[in-house]
Amino acid sequence: MRLFIGIKPDKKALLVIQGLIKKLQSQGITGNYTDVNNIHMTLVFIGEVTEEKMFKNIMDRINHPQFSFRISKLKCFKDMIILEIIKTKELEILQEKITIEMAKQGYNIEKRNFYPHITLVRKVKEKIEIDMEINSEVKSFELYLSQRIQGKINYSVIHKRMLGCETCE
Repeated sequence: MRLFIGIKPDKKALLVIQGLIKKLQSQGITGNYTDVNNIHMTLVFIGEVTEEKMFKNIMDRINHPQFSFRISKLKCFKDMIILEIIKTKELEILQEKITIEMAKQGYNIEKRNFYPHITLVRKVKEKIEIDMEINSEVKSFELYLSQRIQGKINYSVIHKRMLGCETCE
């Protein structure tokens, strides 16, 4: 199974993002669009594993306050159109806590700089950059299962950790 840990934008932000996707499509921008149900920001990519229990346990050990994040730009990155997220201390600390807990369990993730973003379109040829401001509250982070179902990528939440409490599920 292919797993990653991420954050889903809140409902208000998701509605704005859905509108952005429709606007890009109406402007004739072509590529592989992310299904609105798959919109997320990856905190840690885990990859192919046979068991998810360790990652659920790791998530349950992490205590972190609720916070918000801000999307500052719609822009091209490599061959994608992404929403760039401002790297705040709260966001960076949550991501670090996850990687530290994973390392304690002997699971080391790929070493690359954390670049918070949401991918909207892949395999894009057009260039675009627009400053914007979209805010989202973060009340949880999730463990996602990535599967290809009938030719389409599907991300499903298999575990959720609420923020701002030590014992809540």
